Amino acid sequence: MLFYGNLFLFSSRGEDNDKSLCEKSARALCDAIWGLRKKQGITLERWVNFVHYGA
Repeated sequence: MLFYGNLFLFSSRGEDNDKSLCEKSARALCDAIWGLRKKQGITLERWVNFVHYGA
């Protein structure tokens, strides 16, 4: 949920208009992972699997 929220938030606010979708998705994924890492009780196995393979 955090990933899609961040991805569409960047698009709707007009942030990073000069960046491609793969760059926006990489940033959204990074922000979502940091959000998971900050939560109490979230183990390494819950967030370490998420990887972005962009062009």
